[in-house]
Amino acid sequence: MSPPGLICLLKNYSKDIEITDILDSVKSAIDWFSSNRRPDLIFQDIELNDGQCFEIYQNVNIDSPIFILSLIQLCRCKVEGFKIKELFLT
Repeated sequence: MSPPGLICLLKNYSKDIEITDILDSVKSAIDWFSSNRRPDLIFQDIELNDGQCFEIYQNVNIDSPIFILSLIQLCRCKVEGFKIKELFLT
């Protein structure tokens, strides 16, 4: 699902949902998490512009729940997602 589609879906669910930021790279995510308060919930795609999301969580400790949304059906990615305690949705 594209970021605009997900935002529309979330806003239709509740007008009280605040989208803090949309990050499209590992580097921007690491920078953002290093300098901002943790969000209540993270929606995450596996494939980012400069790598995979798993690199983020190897570099930054995140306590927030993470929902991975992806079209990728690779078992390796699902196993990696479970290693970092995420819910994997395809």
